Amino acid sequence: MSSSSFDKFVLGALVGGVLGAIIGILTAPRSGRETRELLSSEVKGRYDESMDVLKRNVDESVDRVKHTYDRSVDRVQQELTQLKDKAESLSKELEQVGREAVQKLKPRKEDAPSAEKAKPVETAG
Repeated sequence: MSSSSFDKFVLGALVGGVLGAIIGILTAPRSGRETRELLSSEVKGRYDESMDVLKRNVDESVDRVKHTYDRSVDRVQQELTQLKDKAESLSKELEQVGREAVQKLKPRKEDAPSAEKAKPVETAG
């Protein structure tokens, strides 16, 4: 039985019990004062039972919400950690690629014009 069906069953049983008790009390051969006292006592008892069931259901619902919240927070923290690790890894990769590109762009010593090659040619004149 699902929680919702169980809740409906309990509520129905309580309402049925209260109605049965009221009918039984009202049809019993007692004085008006005795009937009112008995009815008041019975209603108070059923009210207390109903409040206990309600409090228990609210407590269970709050616990389920807290558990779901905690699981969601854990999941989000795991995802953030993974994203942070991935970002750090990509940053390191990008830094390495940048260094390699800079190295390729730097003139090599053998490619640099030597002093003799760079000497201006003098023209007579």
